[in-house]
Parts: sequence; structure tokens; C-alpha cells
Amino acid sequence: ASEIVRLLKKYLSSMTITSLKSELCCGCAVCYDRCPVNAISMRENAEGYIAPVIDVALCIDCGQCAKVCPQMNGSQGRDYQKQSYVCFDPNTDREGRSSSGGMFALIATYILEKEHGVVYGAAMVYENDILQCKHKRIETTKDLHLLQARKYMQSHTNGIYKQVKDDLKSGRTVLFSGTSCQVAALKRFVGENDYLFTVDLVCHGVPSDKLFRDYIHFVELKNHCHITNVSFRNKGYYHFGREDTYSFLYSFTNDKDQTGKKRIPSYKSAFFVLFRDRAGYRLSCYHCKYASLQKPSDITLGDFIPCDNEIKRYGFIKKQHYSSAIINNERGMGLWNLISSHTIATRIPMDEMLPHHGNLQAPSAVTERGRKFLSVYKIGGYEKLQKCIIKAYCKSEIIRFINRLKFKRLF
Repeated sequence: ASEIVRLLKKYLSSMTITSLKSELCCGCAVCYDRCPVNAISMRENAEGYIAPVIDVALCIDCGQCAKVCPQMNGSQGRDYQKQSYVCFDPNTDREGRSSSGGMFALIATYILEKEHGVVYGAAMVYENDILQCKHKRIETTKDLHLLQARKYMQSHTNGIYKQVKDDLKSGRTVLFSGTSCQVAALKRFVGENDYLFTVDLVCHGVPSDKLFRDYIHFVELKNHCHITNVSFRNKGYYHFGREDTYSFLYSFTNDKDQTGKKRIPSYKSAFFVLFRDRAGYRLSCYHCKYASLQKPSDITLGDFIPCDNEIKRYGFIKKQHYSSAIINNERGMGLWNLISSHTIATRIPMDEMLPHHGNLQAPSAVTERGRKFLSVYKIGGYEKLQKCIIKAYCKSEIIRFINRLKFKRLF
């Protein structure tokens, strides 16, 4: 029996991330940080997704990459009587730069104002004429705007887990924000730590870098400019009398050294249409094991748009932007108690929160329209897809106009 145990331990220690099916890799890059001999590099595969590649000449079969991989190990969610809140940050300057109720910014401000506090989160970074989403480390509230607002793509985290571990070793208080798989990866890398707080997001899935990069190139060619930054969520834009926070707002320069910003409404943006139809995500997103209430983070944040019944029952304000906050464990509850006096929050039952978040119940699935549009993109690129989307939009507007006329005739 002891010999069997010894052989089993030897087998498990020699496992590497090559044992993981490629469609299950979430691209978190924790294996890259853990490898003791730098045998792993993160490269873009044929579909445009970042994935680890092992240099077999350097690999020593230590199995560390497999041990730290969140996809090859069990979920870190724990049984806990979760509490859910609908909330917003009353600080309008801070809330105004956020996608919804500004709760991440409020929590981050609390951590940053603590002695030696640091915050990690996703930021859009323009380097070497390439616009990418990367995790950044900030130490002051003046840089907080870099991490605010949603980024509808995967953030590169190469090297970030080592930075977090170094900060924790030096006694600094750390807030880490990311997708559930990134939080799970960090927890496996650093273990439990009294100085670490984690926040994850209700995530639909992440498109490939190629899908985003091709769209940037398409918009640049069409508008004769260079895009230096984008924002995926913007408040204060109205369409047919309703606020449409989803829009592709990009900053640009042109050949005349002019700078400016331009907005593409979500319903006219080919990239956004694919994203909202759940098309072009990483394959692992369609099998996400974190698409449930069993989260590895301390607090899960999301958007919350109250329905009419909830507005009446709880007194929610129709034009206010709200966040949902779900407390996942005792540590999250402790953090919530420290910041809740600075929020406007209403506790609601979990069974009322869940209908607002399909991805707390099941992974995303591609819509039929999304499948069709993705096929058009693969054949003809964004140029052909954009024409299809504008045609579909015009058709829907004609139908909307006819329906409005019919409704008026009834009265």
C-alpha cells in the first residue's frame, strides 16, 4: 500500500498543465508565475486567446504549474450564509467614473487610504502602439480611475501574482480585483493571508485579444486615426429616451496630430454586438465552474438594474446606477462592515438577486444570432460583419416604427 501511495505522489508531482484540455484553460497565467525555471511562456494561440506554452527543454516536471492551476483543482468557494445588497457610492465624483454604482472604487479607496494599502485591477494600457488590457498595481487614489469601469476583454496578469505575494510578504494590505478564475488563481498562489482582500465580478465571459485587436484596426482604418484608449461603459448617453450605458467610446489621434473622442453606440458596434450575444468568448467561459454562488472571492460585485416592482418595494431611484454586492465569506463580511457606512445600501433576499445575474446560475451560451454573426466575422472580417449589423439594426428600427404607429392608432 505504501508503494502505491509513493507512486501516486510521484505521478501527481510530475503532472504539468499539458494535462489540462486546451478548451478548459482560462488563461489566468498563474502557471507562468509559479514555474521555478521559467519554462512557461504565455502566447496567443490561433484563435487569439492567451495560453501557456511549456518549453520541454527547460521543464523539470516538478508539477508546480498543475498544483497552482485553478482549472485543475477544486473550487475554493465555501459554504456560507451569503448576504446580498443593492448599493451605490454617494460620492458622485467617484461613482461617475464607474460603470454602475461605484462599489469597487469605494472599497479600493478604503484600502488605499490605509497605511501601506495597494490595489490591483484591470486597466487599458497603450504601449508600443498596442492597446491591451493588463492588470496594474496602484498605490494612490489619483490612479484609481485607471482601474474603474468594466473592461470587456481578458486582462493580462503575467507577473502580477508574484507582485501581490511580495506586497503581502512586506506586510502591505492588498485588494485584488479580477474575474473569478483570476481570484482563484491568486488564492492558490499566495494561500490564505490576513492582509489580502479579493473582489471578483459577475462575469459573462471574455472575448479573444484578436477579436478586440481586429475591431480596433477596423475602426482606425475607417476613421483614419490611431486609437489610444477605449471605454466600454459610459453614463449619460441616451437612446430613444432611455440611457444606454453600453457604448464604445474611444480616444484617438490622427495624422494631423489632432486628438479627440468618439462614441459608437453599442447597437452599432460590431464588437459589442458579438459580446452581448455571447459570441467569441474563451471556450473555458462556456464551461465556467465559477458561474455559480460558490465564489473564491470575499465579495462579488455586479450591475443591478431594479425592475418596477423593486423600485416600488424598496424605494430605489429609477435614474440611479446601482451595484450588487454579494458577501461570500466572513472576511468579506468584515470588509463590508468597514465600508458600509459610506454607502447607500439595501439588503435584499438572494432569491431576488439571482434573477438579475444569469451568470451566477450558469455559464454563458452563444445566442443563435451571435453564432451567425461570428461566422460572418470569420469569413469576411469586421467589414462584412458591420454591414450585417447595420442592416439588422435598420430592420429592427423599421419594425419598431411600425409597431409605434399601430399602438397610436389603437388610441
